[in-house]
Amino acid sequence: MRMLEMLRTPRGAARMGAATMLFGAALVARAGVDFGLEVRPILSDNCFACHGPDEHQRKAKLRLDTKEGALGDRGGFPVVVAGKPGESELIKRLTTTDEDDVMPPRSYGKSLTAAQVETLRQWVAEGASWEEHWAFKPIRQPAVPEVNTDAVRRNPIDHFIQARLEREQLGASPEASK
Repeated sequence: MRMLEMLRTPRGAARMGAATMLFGAALVARAGVDFGLEVRPILSDNCFACHGPDEHQRKAKLRLDTKEGALGDRGGFPVVVAGKPGESELIKRLTTTDEDDVMPPRSYGKSLTAAQVETLRQWVAEGASWEEHWAFKPIRQPAVPEVNTDAVRRNPIDHFIQARLEREQLGASPEASK
């Protein structure tokens, strides 16, 4: 009840708003860069046209769409050095002022925002974790849960439903007539 009273005054509402923002910022600051949600889209939108799966369009024999291409050994030429953005050629090319070396090239018509470059820098600093795209992960059959009742179970889905009903301490509805 005290919290509701505090929200009724402008000062109380401002305090609550500030506390919420600080707590939210702390949560965001603690969370690392998510490769699938943040890094892969940046690379896809800005790099894959020249450094992606199409071998006819690929430049410098560099692939940034695969873990091996981005993090692998290129004969002493480190594209991404996990944990060391200062030694990573990717970060150097994104931040250079040399028109011959900057990526993406000005002729490409796109450039990364400062926030995108910082996301990539932070990703490298955090160890450059790489997750395969969900579509390329093997499908795993989940273990069918054991249930305690003898309710009608014609297929594995019925086991999952019955297990949830038991967990919620609910009973199954009677079977509908056809």
